[in-house]
Amino acid sequence: MNSKPILKSLSLVLLLASAASAADLQWIDQDFGDPLDYLDRDDPTYVSDFNLTIDSPPYTLGTPIDNATATFWFADDPNDGSEYYYYEKISIYLNGTLVWGPEDVDGSHTNAPNNYHQVDIQLSQALIDVLEATGKLDYKVQLQSGYKYDTYLKRAQLVANGSTPPASVPDAGATAGLIGTALLGLAAFRRLR
Repeated sequence: MNSKPILKSLSLVLLLASAASAADLQWIDQDFGDPLDYLDRDDPTYVSDFNLTIDSPPYTLGTPIDNATATFWFADDPNDGSEYYYYEKISIYLNGTLVWGPEDVDGSHTNAPNNYHQVDIQLSQALIDVLEATGKLDYKVQLQSGYKYDTYLKRAQLVANGSTPPASVPDAGATAGLIGTALLGLAAFRRLR
């Protein structure tokens, strides 16, 4: 008996089964300006939101998000080497929860954006749950203190990563039935030859 047709059929079944794997997805929302906002004594707070549902590709509510990172970039006055030079302290809130700070920020306008001070915040599962339900996340950047009490928020970004579930695979009984039918078909075809 020639086993090549059977091996070809089994190879095809395995190939089709392996094609049903998860696909990687990524959603990005960016807010930027020149600067996005200037924070000082008179206006120490910037409030906005990330909205993944309006960007390309748009986020579909309820799609599982595996992880997400909010990133903020700052530029401040250059360090002139004087004893009076201080970094400004910033706090960052996501959906009303303090997630960073108050911490010093620095960064420089020269050789922008390479010299910006970058703050990366990995989102907690609770914040990811909010993103999955609404596609949005409020954020607030607040200047807390500093010698000159001013700094520049240059850019804000949210990157969320997820994956589509793999295509459903037939249960074991259906798979065995399909293979059995294929083998019977091969046997019938062989007898006709």
